Amino acid sequence: MVLALWLFASPSGAQATPPVRNTVVLDAAFDKAQKHLRGTAQWTITNDTGTTLHQLPFWLYPNRLAHPGAGLADCEAPWIYPQGNSRGRMDITDFDNGEQRDTPSPGLRYDAMPVPGTPRNAERMIVYVPLADPLAPGAQAEITLHFTTEIPVRRARFGRFRGAVTLADGWYPRPLTDLTGRATALPPAPIDAQVSVRLPPKTAGLLVDIIHEAQANPQTLAAQFTDIDELLLATSSRGHRHTETTAGIRWAFFSATHLPREPNPDEPAPETTRRAPDVASPSHGVRNIGRTDRLTRIRTTLHSAVDALRDLAPTLPLPRSLTIVEAPLRDRLVQRSGDVLLVSDHLYQLAPFEPLLRRHDAALATELLTALVYPALRRTESPVDAALFAEVIADVALRQHLKKSQQPIHSLQRTLGFAAFVPFVDSLLYAPQIPFEGTYSHQREVPDPLRDAVNRFMNTLPNGRRIAAKYEDILGDEAVVNGLGLCLAAKVSCAETLDGALGDFRKTFRAQWFGPHPVVAYRIAETAQTPQPNEGFLHRITVERLGDDIAEPVTVRLIDKTGAQTELQWAGEGQRGTVTWISPGPLRRAVLDPNERLHETPSLTSGHPRADNDTALPLRPPLLTRLLLWFDSVALDPTIDVAFALRRKYDIAQAWHLSATYSPRTIGGNLSYLRYFGAKSTLNDKTAWAGPELSLRYHRPVDAGDIGALHPSPGAWVTTWGVAAGTNTRQYFFDPQKGRAIHAWLGWGAGRFDDGQRVLYGQTSLRFARVISPAIGHTLAATAGIDALTGTVPHASLITLSHRAALRGFDVHEIYGRAAAFAVLEYRHTLLSRTAISMPLRTRLDRLQGVAFAAAGTASHPTDYAGLFASDRIFAEAGYGLRLHWLLFGALPYLMAVDVAVPFWPHDRSFVVATENGDKRHHRAPVRWVFGVTQAF
Repeated sequence: MVLALWLFASPSGAQATPPVRNTVVLDAAFDKAQKHLRGTAQWTITNDTGTTLHQLPFWLYPNRLAHPGAGLADCEAPWIYPQGNSRGRMDITDFDNGEQRDTPSPGLRYDAMPVPGTPRNAERMIVYVPLADPLAPGAQAEITLHFTTEIPVRRARFGRFRGAVTLADGWYPRPLTDLTGRATALPPAPIDAQVSVRLPPKTAGLLVDIIHEAQANPQTLAAQFTDIDELLLATSSRGHRHTETTAGIRWAFFSATHLPREPNPDEPAPETTRRAPDVASPSHGVRNIGRTDRLTRIRTTLHSAVDALRDLAPTLPLPRSLTIVEAPLRDRLVQRSGDVLLVSDHLYQLAPFEPLLRRHDAALATELLTALVYPALRRTESPVDAALFAEVIADVALRQHLKKSQQPIHSLQRTLGFAAFVPFVDSLLYAPQIPFEGTYSHQREVPDPLRDAVNRFMNTLPNGRRIAAKYEDILGDEAVVNGLGLCLAAKVSCAETLDGALGDFRKTFRAQWFGPHPVVAYRIAETAQTPQPNEGFLHRITVERLGDDIAEPVTVRLIDKTGAQTELQWAGEGQRGTVTWISPGPLRRAVLDPNERLHETPSLTSGHPRADNDTALPLRPPLLTRLLLWFDSVALDPTIDVAFALRRKYDIAQAWHLSATYSPRTIGGNLSYLRYFGAKSTLNDKTAWAGPELSLRYHRPVDAGDIGALHPSPGAWVTTWGVAAGTNTRQYFFDPQKGRAIHAWLGWGAGRFDDGQRVLYGQTSLRFARVISPAIGHTLAATAGIDALTGTVPHASLITLSHRAALRGFDVHEIYGRAAAFAVLEYRHTLLSRTAISMPLRTRLDRLQGVAFAAAGTASHPTDYAGLFASDRIFAEAGYGLRLHWLLFGALPYLMAVDVAVPFWPHDRSFVVATENGDKRHHRAPVRWVFGVTQAF
């Protein structure tokens, strides 16, 4: 609210009197391991508040990283924090307020993260430094703060990983924009800075746009900056750069993650950067990664960005230089730090599929456009509007350029719909659990779970893509393009230009969209059609909005049975609205928001928020929900389990499931219909389900020797029917960090043995699972189960604990019974992260996980229920396994597993088999290797 009031009270255009900038002299040094940065910040601060101050507030940005994983989903935490809980921190070790110098304990006061900053649980975010004397309005004070910054192992814009350090500002204490400490949501104001940072030996470094390559001896990054937003600091033990000129812009590419190719001595010496003429630039050092020439794509994308801006504003002056820094980032592919672009080292190492790579190009082009237009907007807009409207212009200019060149970026539904049967693709379309989700989203609301930027973590400012869409919805695409072009040509405020076109709606528009997104959802409430006297039908479609009372245009596409269609718009005033259409035939389909421009809040609906936006949801392609494969080193007989689901698009309330299984004991299939209910775990699933199941299986013959004293059992065809119910709050299949699951099944089986005898039995099963994560990279998982059956049953259908979800080290036919119980405890921990191991299709081993496990169980005798918990019917094992977490195409998670299990109870596992030559004793393998493509839950 404070930010909104400030926005409305401040003129959007530049102020007549430029604000007085605070000045800082920074002197800092890294330790040898680059885990800490220690230094002093000598601030000269002018009181511009109009009131006398007795203390000055400073942001301590790294303290927001004291609780790793805050606000992150299970799948995101290991991507951002590859080595587990690694905390960031900033301590003020001493201060000097001009008259006295003392230890900080008696004089400093700290505040936690103010609302609406993120994360909400961050402590010691603001430090208040006392002044020796009251500071009158317009007066200056000098404050020196001695600080120590602890840098977390973190793949984001503030962190370190594998010898590369990225600190996109925030590494030094910085004063709040409102020196009274009340308007904490205001982004930091530009500053003047004199900076000196000492680097360890053999370390390359970058300070904003000044690049120093590695030297054998320690070196110092030193520079003076005027009117700068952020002081980006990046170092690397492998850092190097490339420079060239494209479309009249001199740009430098600093890579902190890849070794350069040795330069060709026959090639002429390359040019150097404008800001660092003393440093050589290997012109071919970072050309090829895999099969993608990333420098060529960057060069081409920069050309496109300049062309797009020239189309919109031909006379707009462009910056003469640009710096692009490659760093280990996993939150966003491209982001801006002041006038510098940060790109992920995965920018062109993902998905060698041109339609997806064009999305990477678009992400880069958007940020390039933002960086190109931002310097001009700083002269015409308020500080907040300058950053925001640079994003607005970038979004509009790029889409117009793609439209003009007839190269639109299609939705993922259109791009990847042919492969929607693949779970990765289905998840990407409906509930993404991948890095860089925002790059692949067609929504106008860009996900930003970290809100890491130093101008966004303390507020709820929107992204420019949202604001551009809302201006277009009200004013129209052409009016927005023309308005932005005119204001850039005339060098006047773009915010004032577009807001002026809104008229009286301006204030409501800013209150509605320049903050957190309104909590809303839409649905088609009613449809009605009336035959007309002459011919045709009158269709009335009622649209309802749930949640906040806002005014937002909503498009409805109508299609009748003759193929005629139209798009109508409800202005969005009130909670309900109706659109009407006269068409030749009856209504076939009504689709709300067909272009997916609206952002709907999932919490307002029981299912997917778009499920009630369509009166005739189409079927999805059959979805491969399960593909499990495992086998052991003794039997070498695999178990294969494949399952498909049939459901409608966006429908998570019901599904048909079809599965097929091949195992050493049975072969067959299963058909089930499940209803889903309870809370949503993702936009593609709910936490509870129940429904009937029907299966047909052939149970293989069993020899007497396989199960001890039993007589041989013939094979049998068996039909089973039953009811399943369960709940599961675990969200990330490949490596859940928290949650629990319960699964119950009750069924009956009937059939015939191969010798004609009847099969008739009943069976029940109950499973429990619990996962907790005391720290990122460390997980405890417990699984337990109870099974029982009664009746005449094939021996191959007897309950066994010899499977991967229970006791992995025992032979397949070693543990049979009519009742059984087991428990498994696993400790999963990350061993390695981001290895150099690569496979075809851009597949990389992202993480190597170790699993220590122990399991125990008991089973009754095969003929009755006796023997449970008897010493000779108790089985126990321990072992260790590896989980290889791959990223297929560099982004889609995939898992391979190998376990070695050692049974230690009972001590004697030998058995006797009667043969023609008498009884013969056999000894079972003392150790068993188990291979699979799934996590044992």
